[in-house]
Amino acid sequence: MTDVSCNGNPRNTLDRTVFDAIPIPVFVVDDDVQILDLNSAAAQFCGQAGDAVYRRRSGHVLHCLHANDVPEGCGRGPACKSCVIRNSVGASLGGQTVSRRRMNLHVAEGPGTRELHILVTACPLEEKGRALVT
Repeated sequence: MTDVSCNGNPRNTLDRTVFDAIPIPVFVVDDDVQILDLNSAAAQFCGQAGDAVYRRRSGHVLHCLHANDVPEGCGRGPACKSCVIRNSVGASLGGQTVSRRRMNLHVAEGPGTRELHILVTACPLEEKGRALVT
């Protein structure tokens, strides 16, 4: 039995059930930190369904204050050079596993802002010959 993930690829129902049972947000991203899949905890954390975040960069989805510093968006501004999420994805694509790197993520929340203290873990993943990160 299969269903379809938000990227349109068939996914084994058992795999999807296990992925969604993980109680912490998990994202699958490409080399530009565009979200290709996410689990239920991640969708709840973002406050958006999978279809609304598919192929969008993480900074936009997570409402990072720096995502709109430049017209090119998330990953292109000066602050993005030190982004723990983006740098962890890059390290992971280089073959490293990143475990529990601390980050203070400043996000827009309603009319104000909020600082989130998060731990970022990233590991390489390959699907159909394509290098991804989870």
